[in-house]
Amino acid sequence: MRPIEVGFDAVIIRPLRLLNLMIGGVVLGPSLLLSLPNGSSTRGEAIETYWTIPYEQLVERELGDL
Repeated sequence: MRPIEVGFDAVIIRPLRLLNLMIGGVVLGPSLLLSLPNGSSTRGEAIETYWTIPYEQLVERELGDL
């Protein structure tokens, strides 16, 4: 990894991922309520889309791994 990639990830990408996670947390509540009649598979998709994937991209991904 080049230092420019690490810096770009730390200064630009990670704050945007944090914003994405926060917005996803807000949207997750209503989406879970709307997915109740459809069963557990749609709830799992909503949780994965709005919480799991953004969390993995923010926390578990290495710095600079774009």
